[in-house]
Amino acid sequence: MRVYFSCVEQARAKPVWAESELGKLQLVMQQEAYTGLARCLIKNADPPIDRERALKYAEQACAVSHEYCAAHESKARILLALGRDEEAYQLVTEILKADDEFPGLADLKTSKEYKQWLAGQREQPSSVLQE
Repeated sequence: MRVYFSCVEQARAKPVWAESELGKLQLVMQQEAYTGLARCLIKNADPPIDRERALKYAEQACAVSHEYCAAHESKARILLALGRDEEAYQLVTEILKADDEFPGLADLKTSKEYKQWLAGQREQPSSVLQE
């Protein structure tokens, strides 16, 4: 995890114009570092506080870019680990709407729990006002 902390610090140390090639690389490095931290924490998380820290890092990684990526997948998995299934499955659905073959989500996409959640979403009454 030290490597990830080092990468995050380096990426934040000297801001570079995001439009330049170096700036784009810096953003990717920062996103990957936050995602790596989140994954390490959730993989080794025993106390729930580590899961909350993992979620914080995943959210920071997601904030770097609005394009769906590994950070968003990590965030969904962390939300599931925290028992926040509704948020997790909403995020999974958003990711899959953007890319139905998103790498890394095949297991969640085909899981019984996600399919049940989707079925429940379809069964909910619409919010249309009835006169």
